[in-house]
Amino acid sequence: MWSRWMVCVASPVFHRRPFSAARTLPPPSTRAAAVMASSMSNAKQSLSVAVIGAGPAGIISARELLLAGHRVTVFERSSKVGGIWDYRETFDEDDLLGQRASVRGSVYAYLRTNLPREVMGLPDFAFDSKFEGSRDARQFPAHDEVQRYLEAFADEFELLQFVRFGMEVQRCVPVQGHRAEGTVPSTWLRWEVVTRPAAQLQDNEAAASSELYDAVVVANGHYSRPRVPQLPGQAAFPGLLMHSHSYRRPDPFKGKTVVVLGASSSGVDLAEEIANGGAKNIHAGSGGGGSHDSDQIIKAPNLQEFHADGSITLADGSRIADVDACVFCTGHCSAGYIYDFPFLAGTDFVTVEDNRVGPLYQHIFPPAAAPTLAFVGIPWKVIPFPQFQLQSRWIAKVLAGAVQLPSRQEMEQHVADFYASLKATGVPVRYTHRQSDGMQWQYNAWLAEQCGDEPGAAWREQMYKACGQSRKTNASKYRDASLPGAEEAEQAAREEACRARQRAVHHSRDQSQ
Repeated sequence: MWSRWMVCVASPVFHRRPFSAARTLPPPSTRAAAVMASSMSNAKQSLSVAVIGAGPAGIISARELLLAGHRVTVFERSSKVGGIWDYRETFDEDDLLGQRASVRGSVYAYLRTNLPREVMGLPDFAFDSKFEGSRDARQFPAHDEVQRYLEAFADEFELLQFVRFGMEVQRCVPVQGHRAEGTVPSTWLRWEVVTRPAAQLQDNEAAASSELYDAVVVANGHYSRPRVPQLPGQAAFPGLLMHSHSYRRPDPFKGKTVVVLGASSSGVDLAEEIANGGAKNIHAGSGGGGSHDSDQIIKAPNLQEFHADGSITLADGSRIADVDACVFCTGHCSAGYIYDFPFLAGTDFVTVEDNRVGPLYQHIFPPAAAPTLAFVGIPWKVIPFPQFQLQSRWIAKVLAGAVQLPSRQEMEQHVADFYASLKATGVPVRYTHRQSDGMQWQYNAWLAEQCGDEPGAAWREQMYKACGQSRKTNASKYRDASLPGAEEAEQAAREEACRARQRAVHHSRDQSQ
């Protein structure tokens, strides 16, 4: 049974102690609801904000910025909201390893969520089967149900009017100088945002447009370019080499001998799907992804070397002959994908080193450009949508002047201390933004406190952990049986959404008085 609790809190949210990975946060102070109610009236300024991307992070950010009174423009290069959840059957047949980043998402035809829908949903917009357009009531629905949920969210809060579809952001150029109006500090950077129609990117003569914004929120996602290991003999291997990023259906592997490299969620799922699709044999990694049901799947050590005769050598020295294809499923969460921000080239505010985006204060603000440059959605191994909301809510309040950041020097020191703590505990650089082992709950609680928000409901964490345990026990079948207490969790999610809506109505009334 999922326990439920609600603590209405109100506490000053100005310039709190930074969250640190090395410490355990106490529960947020017990007075946040009143601050959330008053933060809008405390806001000092309304800024023009460019949001890059209309995927989940982008549209959630747009709503939070609008709620805080900002003027928002979202730039999206495709024709729909949804980001990676906007499934496209096509992929780049000349780039099956995905290194050109020409395909933005990694969703395949039969993908289902690996988190229960109740957990995935936003606190004020429940991901149940009651929203407008829902057609898949399963607890672990198919990808198109997630897309419908995101479209329903955008419709419910009338966000589409703020999105410029078919527009690619080419450059974001910082602009210094005096601001002509408002109470925005003159030291805050403004941004020249240069865009071009996405359909004309190959046309060098296509006109680019340039507009000036007070702030930029980067929400472009990071599932477009996978990290692919380079193994000895790979270039000479005559078989098919594909990253799961380019995988769509099992049909091409029917009757084939296939090696699936990677034993996390995507590796387990694709091994099962390819086997059920008629593959002759599947040699799958033997990591911690869980058990397989199919008799065609053979647990194998890690792949070590390819050979020109179509064979491969495994880490234990054994050899498998006549391999037709190798599918790299090494893109587990964001560790297997490359963060990329080409529109910030030349600004030097952030760099990407072995998938560490930095320096970022609390994974969001680069100290040298804070607060008018901010990132949403950098952490991984998290429940994404609710965290996107907390991150963008904090950004919105900071930009409105309702919440203050520490000084640049303090933020830089916090980042340095965080990096030092990771190094001292042996955490690889590429795991800088990984929030496993309870880290996301501490981080989310800290963000909620900054926003003057109430802490997250306990049932969400409990259900997330129960899902993880179920996946470890039965990795290939856990989606087909509801988790214990699912009906109660769905009801808890609805009640949570109802309370959030009521608070929003009260806040709106407070503003108008």
